[in-house]
Amino acid sequence: MTAAREPAEAEGWDAVTTRGLAVEIEYSRPALYDALYDAMFTHLVDLASATEEAPRRSGRRSASCSRLTRKA
Repeated sequence: MTAAREPAEAEGWDAVTTRGLAVEIEYSRPALYDALYDAMFTHLVDLASATEEAPRRSGRRSASCSRLTRKA
């Protein structure tokens, strides 16, 4: 996150690129994409699980939550 935050604070979020991040953290761009995908998927599954456990107003489980928790 520090690698993204520094250029964002200095020049705005438009200055943050995958190429720049990969160079900064010494990853190849494909390795960076894999790491970002894994992190996002993990957080989405965590969010879906938390949503599943939270009290629901309608009593129904959302279809998107069902798909995410099944893959975990």
